[in-house]
Amino acid sequence: MRQPILSIQNISLVKNNHPILNHITATIDPKEIVVISGPSGSGKSSFLRLLNRLEDPSEGTIDFHNQPIEAYSPVELRRQIALVSQTPIMFPGSVLQNFQLVEQINHRPHQSAVFYEEKLQWVGLPASCLNQEAQSLSLGEKQRFSLARALLNNPEILLLDEPTSALDPEASTHLLNAIEALNRDHGLTIVMVTHQKAHGAHIGQQFWNLKAGQLTTHIAVPSAEGGAS
Repeated sequence: MRQPILSIQNISLVKNNHPILNHITATIDPKEIVVISGPSGSGKSSFLRLLNRLEDPSEGTIDFHNQPIEAYSPVELRRQIALVSQTPIMFPGSVLQNFQLVEQINHRPHQSAVFYEEKLQWVGLPASCLNQEAQSLSLGEKQRFSLARALLNNPEILLLDEPTSALDPEASTHLLNAIEALNRDHGLTIVMVTHQKAHGAHIGQQFWNLKAGQLTTHIAVPSAEGGAS
């Protein structure tokens, strides 16, 4: 039996005396794709933020590789559990400079322009974006670039908050296929929040539903043909 990569035990989150999440217990196995759906305001984004300590729960515990996430420095934890938010932050400068800043923060040498161009093309962005100002990208382009940028740290887990929300159907399909390939070919564990149930069904292996801060549905389904086992 595999040990879970993440173990969530009885977590709750309260902000300004308002309950956001209520006593959630669940596990996520390595190389699994978990899709979380639910109405707006149900706590989905807050749940993702707890998993890499952008917020801390009001009660309960979260373990990563059987260690409390507090045992890791926030920087190291976020390298291993990378969050791609619905409204990604772009640093000043070009897309290339945004890539290079990640390398600089992690004390790694810069790669060739071709290396970064390949990362862009993988998420459906043209190589010509490399010298474009990052702030000038559309929201959909920022979401895709943010995913490519997160992969520079070789994370074990990707947390994706509505990654297709600003994409047209063709771009959404391209990105979902890329996410599935990350799971299948590179063994990444994926936790994805989406309002688009069809998108979740495209790649999901576990389907959770959050409603009023509670995990109301926790359904495992067989892996799709060609998906991760």
